Order: sequence, then structure tokens, then C-alpha cells
Amino acid sequence: MPPSPTRERKEIKIRTPDNPEDIPRKQKLCKGGISYDLVLNLANMDQIDIITIQEPYIYKDTSRKITKTHPSYEIFTPLDDWKENPRVLTYIRKEIGIQINQIRPIISRDLIFIQLISTNNTIFTIINIYNAPTQCTDGNQAIKALFELQNFPNNAILLGDFNLHHPNWNPLHPSPSTLAEPFVEWSNSRHLHLISPIGTPTHSKGNVLDLTFLLGPYTAYTALAEQLECTSDHSTLKTYLHWNYRSQKPAKKLKLNTLNETLFKDLLETNLTNIAAIPRTPSLRDLDQAASSLTQALTKAYTGSARRSINKPLQQPWWNKDCIKAVYKHRITNTPTSKRSLRKTVRKAKHTFYITKVDKVEDINDVYRMTKWHQSTGIYRTPPLADLSKQTIANTIEEKRETFANNLLTNLAEIDDIPFDTPTTPSRSITFPDIAIQDIELAILKAGNTAPGADEIPTKILQVAWLQIKEVTLSLFKGCLHLGHHPKCFRLATIVIIPKPNKPDYTNPRSYRPIALLSVLGKGLERLIAKKVSWLALNYQVLANQQLGALPLRSSVDLTTCVTHDIEASLKQGLKTTLLTMDVKGAFDAVLPGRLVNRLREQGWPNNLVRWVQSFATNRSIKIRLDGETGPETKLECGLPQGSPISPILFMLYIALLFWMGKPQSRFGYADDIAILATSNSLQTNCDSLKMDIQETLEWGKTEGITFDPKKSELIHFYKGHRTLTDTPAIHTGSMNIEVKPGPLKWLGVHFDRKLCFKPHVQILAAKALKGANALRSLSNTHRGIPPYLTRKVAEACILKKCYFASETWWPSRTRTKKNALNNPISISNVVDSHLSLLNKVVIIYTRAILPVYKTTNTAVLYEEAKLRPSEIELNLISQLYAARTTRLDLYHPLRIRAENITKAREYNRTPDTRFTRLITALPETEHINPLAFPPWEIRESRAEAEARINGPMGRTKAQAAEDFKAFHAKIPRSDIQIFSDGSKSESKDGATGGGFVISQFDIQIAHHSFSLGTNAEVFDAEATAAVAGAAKALTLASTKLATDLWIFLDNHEAALRLGSHFNGSSQRVFEDFLKLTQAWAVRPRLPHTSPGKIRVRWVPGHLDIPGNEIADKAAKEGTKLPFPLNPICMLASLKRMIRTRANKADEQLWNTVSPQYYKDLQFNHTSNTDTLSLKRATLHYILAIRLQYGDFAVYHERFNHTIAHVHCSCGKRKTPLHFFFCKKGKAFKALTKSPPSEAIPWLLSNPTGIAKLAEWLEYTKFYTKICPWHTGAR
Repeated sequence: MPPSPTRERKEIKIRTPDNPEDIPRKQKLCKGGISYDLVLNLANMDQIDIITIQEPYIYKDTSRKITKTHPSYEIFTPLDDWKENPRVLTYIRKEIGIQINQIRPIISRDLIFIQLISTNNTIFTIINIYNAPTQCTDGNQAIKALFELQNFPNNAILLGDFNLHHPNWNPLHPSPSTLAEPFVEWSNSRHLHLISPIGTPTHSKGNVLDLTFLLGPYTAYTALAEQLECTSDHSTLKTYLHWNYRSQKPAKKLKLNTLNETLFKDLLETNLTNIAAIPRTPSLRDLDQAASSLTQALTKAYTGSARRSINKPLQQPWWNKDCIKAVYKHRITNTPTSKRSLRKTVRKAKHTFYITKVDKVEDINDVYRMTKWHQSTGIYRTPPLADLSKQTIANTIEEKRETFANNLLTNLAEIDDIPFDTPTTPSRSITFPDIAIQDIELAILKAGNTAPGADEIPTKILQVAWLQIKEVTLSLFKGCLHLGHHPKCFRLATIVIIPKPNKPDYTNPRSYRPIALLSVLGKGLERLIAKKVSWLALNYQVLANQQLGALPLRSSVDLTTCVTHDIEASLKQGLKTTLLTMDVKGAFDAVLPGRLVNRLREQGWPNNLVRWVQSFATNRSIKIRLDGETGPETKLECGLPQGSPISPILFMLYIALLFWMGKPQSRFGYADDIAILATSNSLQTNCDSLKMDIQETLEWGKTEGITFDPKKSELIHFYKGHRTLTDTPAIHTGSMNIEVKPGPLKWLGVHFDRKLCFKPHVQILAAKALKGANALRSLSNTHRGIPPYLTRKVAEACILKKCYFASETWWPSRTRTKKNALNNPISISNVVDSHLSLLNKVVIIYTRAILPVYKTTNTAVLYEEAKLRPSEIELNLISQLYAARTTRLDLYHPLRIRAENITKAREYNRTPDTRFTRLITALPETEHINPLAFPPWEIRESRAEAEARINGPMGRTKAQAAEDFKAFHAKIPRSDIQIFSDGSKSESKDGATGGGFVISQFDIQIAHHSFSLGTNAEVFDAEATAAVAGAAKALTLASTKLATDLWIFLDNHEAALRLGSHFNGSSQRVFEDFLKLTQAWAVRPRLPHTSPGKIRVRWVPGHLDIPGNEIADKAAKEGTKLPFPLNPICMLASLKRMIRTRANKADEQLWNTVSPQYYKDLQFNHTSNTDTLSLKRATLHYILAIRLQYGDFAVYHERFNHTIAHVHCSCGKRKTPLHFFFCKKGKAFKALTKSPPSEAIPWLLSNPTGIAKLAEWLEYTKFYTKICPWHTGAR
């Protein structure tokens, strides 16, 4: 039988870094992960360079390829696919200063070949071998593989666990192994010399199993290393190799947290004085020089004011002084007791470290990282690559870089590029706006801390330096856009090669993704232009309305919802629909610059922008960073850099024609993912139609240098009735043969099944979320772990969102309404019970991860205490908010188009019964917001400027603000018109909203008005409407000619801030009317001695006896009592509030129905308050146990016959849930409240203030640890 995969016998080969006369050593290991941990840490302590291990520890889920790691070493594996456990691993110290290649002359899980390349290109090979014993099913396979090796290295060390007996190395063994003599003959023929000790046992049973052979003109020897003994059944061996060919190590990264800002600014100021000013009419060379000089000034200042990382060996974070002491003690005594003590110490150190790490977590980002622990996979050196373009194997790092460049960064299509000056006729004329300093600040300073490029300048450095560089940056960016030039230094990218997850073959270059790390300063210019191009592309309708991607207010879920709606609508008509998905091969890297420029000219983009894109996409340079080493600068002739903010929108413009061909309403695209729908009475007709679409697409792709990946093209049919896969037609055209595959089709993260029930989609997402839930739950228990409030944030904001992904597309609600034969509405089930069951299971696991409770806790209590909603309520909320979102989409949005069509069809009772239709028809008549009404680059005042303009609170109390307002109000000229306006919402059941205003001049009230907005508006809407109505009324007054300014005073801070600027939110039309009124005021008829003046808005603190405000407040309250307007339009803010209120009411109603009696006895009311979750985990556990009456109490222990449990408090009384209040030692009844128990106990256990006080008392008195000890072990 083969040895157990968890049994570890390891060999370590190490190199001493400081002494060129002696180099690698080797070590063997035994069973269990602790020995493995020991060997890695002992090797690191001893400055060992190379570690070779046989029969390593492998995690049981081999798909994740996890083994033991160490921060100082990178790992080499013999196989990329771990369907069979690798039986050898090699560790090499990071930044060793030696060029390292892995070759695979033999594909075997028992052999690893590592090449060390000297500075004079001499190659030395280290071969790590595990030869399984003869009695194993695959015994001696590694030795036989060596015999068959054609080209054995000239300079090499062969070492490992040979499992062979022979007198040459084991004279005392009675008989040689079967293959021992052939192996000796083979090694002699290869001139391999044994350098390991002869006759010295390397195994606990006295056998010599671990051998080292040397080939070549090198000095090396192997010896036992007792100081590296790691509690293994194999002895530790060191091999010293003379190696004097170290290359220069790369510079370490600059540490941003060591930046001396004062010194940085001083150095930058000095560096900037040497930069020549940009001429008013700069040349391309001037722009290149300015960008380069600015970048160098920032880099030099940063380098001179921050420190680089120190080149020192890294340790495992849990490897502490106790571990080191135990190691030294074991070295001295070397007894079974010291061995057990050492292993126990290491195990305890690891356990304590991770427990402490979890218990003391305070940063939400740390919790996010912990939730990914269960998803972690092994990270290994890039294996030898198959160069698909040259049909060769790339072994060296230079060959791998070239392979990636040829296969990932080059257009492999047969078509050539076209000249940049190819004549073309523009279809429109697009005006591109100028650049303002606000645009640059938004694009650079608020972009997040993205990875820096080759200049090493992160966003934080630009934020610190901004006041010093903003003028030169503005001049540079303006010059670049005016001349149409992207500076040369911004076109240099560091390409990082990242493996794509879950790929079967990592020798294929296309299993990797190249990410371009560009200059952060240059990305600011790209981001600025990209934002403008995206908005203009929508405004001028350059792209088809169903081509989404890098555009505002457009998501992949919008597209999947459109596709689902169209399929459902056709099925309701008795038709059959076929969906074909395609993927552009290479995407960004396939873009040809000449054809891109030609496309932009056809679309009507201005010449300066086209020239800038031409400059951006040509003469690019890259440095490929692979396996920690950065290669030389290389030129690129095509493609757009992945990682640039402007690449997505340029790629969309490049392939825009693809979505105007055929039937645009049947084509859908998101970035490089394409879908085409075909609908008819026959599936074969659909396939014929799609075949024509594919042929047209492929022909167009050939002319544009675009290819499609046939492996990623999929087909699925949607139809009613039953049909087998053999009856479903396929598509065959040219090089593409697309068959219908069993199971769902995945597109944009949604799994479409034939019946559109989306059960496979829910099953797949729920299974993934369940893994995350269980992983998060495993990090905590009732007394320790992640704080509950952080766990809830992670569950709600991250993991549950993944679980509910695309629910806007697939959730149909539990039932739908349909009219029967008598034309009466009846409720029909949508058959989603299984969906909800899967999702609720996930939510329940998350509630148990959040709450420190026992697993048998009541389900209703779990939902209530964790403040999470059951899946049905949450899904209804998500889908209804999604429907409300359609009211703030532009008219060109595909969802908005479908919503408008549904609304029109409803008038004629012809709406198709689809998920999306039901959502839209359930909405009241709502205002429509136009998000494209005003360009995003329009200069607007900042919130701080608006705050100062209206004289907002700005840190003052309302009382102070009221006194300041009264003093200011007294100074306003009496001739100016003053308007006090207000809005109000009735507290009655109808929740009517009203507004009112009062106008005065010369201290005389000249107008007073109240109005109602009905129930579909919020106070914010009423406040804005009242202010605008008052201003409109004032403009009709004859006395306006006597006034200079019109003053509007209102107590709604947010409405006051918004008045006077464009607004893309609720009551958008009202705010636009106000802007028109400000213009009308300036041109009103007035007396000659008066100035035009302005409409001025001022915030006034409400309800502080300011006369005008009190009158306006009374007018608004009167407005809530007035009759509602006819056919009122629902405001967006009100619509959202109604939807959320509906969800809260459903949640509250469910709780009132299913809440347990003991919660009702505590007068516990449903609440969304999460303050309780901020308590310490143990404290919250005690309080929840009291509420639940389920914990370390006498009744509980007696029920389950826990004979060893303590059922009495130290005061002598039985443990009961409410004993804490009556205990004579704790004296809670005196310390916490003076109210009687009937009032005090519900207050302490249900009221947030009472809970906080009880928690403080429990922690102060340590009631459940000292007075009435809590025995969790009894459970």
C-alpha cells in the first residue's frame, strides 16, 4: 500500500547566505503538521536557502493546493493539478540573489528539477526525489523515471528519500534492495558521487534512506545536523555547497508609513524649482519633459523622506520566544519528554496566536480578510509554460516573460492594422469639454490608494504634495488634452501576471491575467478623460443601448434582468427562445491602435481626443514582473493596458459596431461578454438565425482583428414542455461548433436554466455562501471571537450580498396574481419554497456566527437579535428598490425603455406577465429623474462651500446658531423680501405631507400660503417645494422692484444645501425651477437705484422661537390637513421610504407572530437598533442567555441530567435566569435601579439604555465569573 498522504518525511536543502564556502543543507521530517512547522522555522533561523521535502503535509481539500508555508520561502511543486498529492516540494528563500528556473523533463509527483543560474550563465540543477518503497503500488517509480531520463544535467545535486538499501551507503544492511544495484550502476555511469554520510542511520529504525549525490566540478558535503532536529522519524541532513555567483538583489519597496511629510515637502519644493515652466503653447517634447520632471521630483522627494523595507529574514507571526526556548531545551536534552514538550509548545503558540488575532480584531478590513481564510489557495512559482505561438516550452524566466508577451499582449489575428490617417466620415460631431482643477482633484485625490507604477508614487504621496503640484499638473493635463498627447513616462507599465482562479492547466499562458500597473499621476489624466468620454458616449448615443460596461448607472444585473424579461415575454406568447453567449478573445490586448483611431473618428469624437487616444495606445513600453522579478523594458505595438481607467470605455467604443448589426434589440454586451437572443416558433429557426448572426460577427471580427473564444461560447434553449438534449439543435459554422450542454448556462454571474426557475443559480450561490458562513462561524463561540457588530457588518455588506446576487433578475416573489375564468384575481404560487429554504439556511448560519448563542436557539430569536431579515422579506426589499431605481435612469437605459413600454402597455391591458413587469406595475406613478441632465464635470460648489453659503451649523449647537441668526436677521435691509418656508409630515396614519411659507417686507407680512403634497412626499420634498413656491410668489409681487435681495429661510439643512445647484435626486424638477427663479430675479423690473441682487438661501435652526420660522411651521402643519392634490406624483424619496417601511412592517409582523412567550413577558418590541451587538461577546452571551432562559441554569442542567454541573450560586441559591437581579452578593436590585422587579427586569433586558447599564454592571462585578461562575463545559 502507498504511504498515507498526511505522513510527512521531509528533506531539507539549505544554503548559508553569508559564507560562500558553504551552502545548502538538507533535512528530513516526520508525521504531522507540527514537525513540518518546526522544520521551516528552524531552517529560517539557521539562514538556510533551499529546503527539499518528501511526503509533505497536504491539506485534505487538494483542489486548494494547500501545504505548509513560510513568509521567507517560496514553494515549488512538481504538479499543477493536485489530483494526486505531490510527494516532493522544494522551498527556496525569497530574494536569494540567484536566478532560479523550474524545469520538468519528467512529469512526476515524485521529482522536482530546480535550476540555479550563475552570473556567468552556468546552470546547476537540484533534483528533489521521493522514491516510494518497493512494497507500495507505485514503488520505485521515481528511480525508474530517472533511468529513462535522456538528458541528465551536467552539474547537479540529486537528493531525497530513496528507500533503497545497498552496502555503498548502508554496509550493515543484510541485503540490497531490488533496484539498488541498477541504481548504483546508473549513478556511476552518470558520474554521481555520494556525499552523504556512509553507514550513518537517517531513520529512527536504523536505516540509511536519505542520500545526496553530487555531479560536476563543485565542492559540497553532507552531514547530520542535530541542531535542526524537528521531532521527525528522519534525521536532519545539511548539504553545504560552494556557490559564489550571487546576483544583485532588487531594491525593497518604500514604506509609506515611514514618510516624513515635512521633509518630503521641503525636498519636493527644492526639486520643483528645477522644473522649467510649461510654455503657453507647448510642444510634445515640452509635455514629455514636464511629465518626466514632475514624476522625478516626486520620486526623489519620496525616496529621500521614506525608508525602504529591511532585508531581514521573516518569521512566522506565531513563532515566539517560548518556541525558541523549547527548541534549545530539546537540543540539549533530546529526550522523548523534550520532544513532546517542543511539539506542544509549537501547537500552543499557533493556537494562541490565531485565537488572540480573532479576539482582538477591531478593524472591519481585518474581518473581511478573515472571511477569506477558507478560500485561500497555495501560491507557487510559475511552472514551465507552453508557448502556444511557437509550440515550445518556456523554462527560464526570460522565456516565460516572452511567452506571456506573445500570447497575452499581442494581437494574434491575421488582419493587419490600418494607417492612422485612413479617410473616414464622422456620423456626428461631439464637443469635448475643457479640464478644470476640480476635475483633476476628483480624478487623482479621491481615486483610492491604487497600486503605484514603475515610479513608485502612490495616491497618498500625491495627496500630500497636491498644494505644491496642482498648478503644474493643471497646465500639464490641459496641454496634453489640447495637443492630444499622452506623455511617454505615463505609457510605461509594469505588467503583473496573476493566475486566474480554478484553471485546470497553468502551463497554458491564457490561464493568467496581465494587469498593468501605471503611473498614478498618469492614471489621473486617464480617469478624468474616461469619465467625460463615458458621459458623452451616453449623451450622444454613440453606443447601442444594450451595450453596457464602463458607463454610469449601468450594471451587469441590468443586462441579465433585460434578458430574463425578454425571454419570459416570448415564452408567455408561446414562442421559443435561444440564448447564445460569446466572449472576445484577448479583449483589451487585441485592440489595434489604427483601427481604434478610425473607429473614434467615425463616431465623431473631436480631433484632439482622437490624437490623445492615438498617443495613449501607441509606443507603449512594459516591464513584466513575474515571480518577484521585473524584466527589462519592452515595446508593445497594440492593445490597451488592463488596469487603465480608460481602457474599458475605449474597448467598448472599439467594438460598438458589433451591437448595431443584425437586430440590436436582441444583442446584449457587457465589456467583452456578448449575448444574442433569437425568438421564433421553432428552435431550429432560432439556431439558423443565430448562425447568420455568428457568421456576420465572425466576418466583422476578421476585418477588425477581433477573435472569439470558441471554448467560451455556449447555447441554451428556453421553451415550454419536455424535450431531451438529443432533440435540441446546435449551431455549426466555420470554426465554431456550439452544442447545448446539460445544466445551466452561466452568463455575467447568473446561471440560466431552461425553465427560468433559477434553482441551480440559487443552489450554487447558497452553497458558496454556506461555506463562508460556516467559516465565519468557526472563528467565534459564545465567549470569544470576532465582535458581533463587526461580524454582522461583514455578513450584511459582503457575504449575504453575494448570496443574493442578481436576485433583482431571478426573484419572482412568493406568489403572483392572476385572474380566473370569472375575471377575479387569484393568488398563484411561484414555487420558490426550495429557494427560500436554501437561502434561509445560509442566513441562520450567519446569525449564529454573529450571536454568542447555542445552536438550538429559537430561529425567530436569531433573526431578531442579529437584526437580519428572513430571505423572503429581504428579497422583496431588494427587488422593489431595484424597481424604484428605474425612475432615476436615463431614457436611453434598457431597463427604463422596458419600464416605459410596460407602462404604456398597461393602459391597454397588454402587459406580459414577467418578473420585471410585476415589479414595475406595482409602483405608484412616480417622478422621473434624469441623471444625464447635467454633465458631471460642471463646476459645482463643494459641500463645505455650500455650508458656508447657507451659514449651516458648522459645529455650533442649535441654540448658538439661533442666537447668531437673530443677530444676522436684524441687519437685513427692511426693503429686502424675506421668505420663511417649512415642510411637515403628519404623524397620523395617513402620513400626509404639507408645506407653507410666509413672505414679509418692511416688517409687514404680505403673503401667506399652505399646500398639501399628499402622502407620497417627504419633508425634504415639502421644504424644497415651499421655498420654490415662496420665491415664485415673491416674483409676482409689485414690491419686488423695491428690493435688492430675496431671502429664503428654511430649517431643513439638506434642502437648504441643495437649493441653488443642480440635483439628481428627489424633487429634481423643483430644484431646477429654483435655478430658473434665480435667473428671473436678476432680470426682474426694479427701480433705478436698486441693484439686481440675488436670491439668497439661509439655514435657520427650527423650533427655537424664531418668529418667522414658527409661522412657517404652523403654515406647513396646516398644509398637512388640506385636501390632497388630484393624481399626486410620488417623489423618489417617498417611494424608497415606503418600500423600506413595508419591509420593516413585514419583519415586525412576523416577529409579533412567532416571538416566544418569554420575550413577550419581557415586553420586548421589535427594533432595528443594533447597539446591543456592540457589547463584548461574553457579556452579550450572558444577556441573551437570560432573555432566552437557556444557559448555565439549574433547570437546564437537570433537564439533561448534567451530574457534574454546578446548579447553585455562591450565595447558595439555585441558578435561574433572573437570579442575577435577586442575588444577595451581586446586589443588582440596589445598584441598577430603584424600580420594582416587574418594571426593572423588562427595562434591563429590553431597553437599550437598560441593557447598556446591565452590561456595564456585569463587567464591573464579574458576576458570572466570580459570584455565580458560568460553567460552559457542563454543556
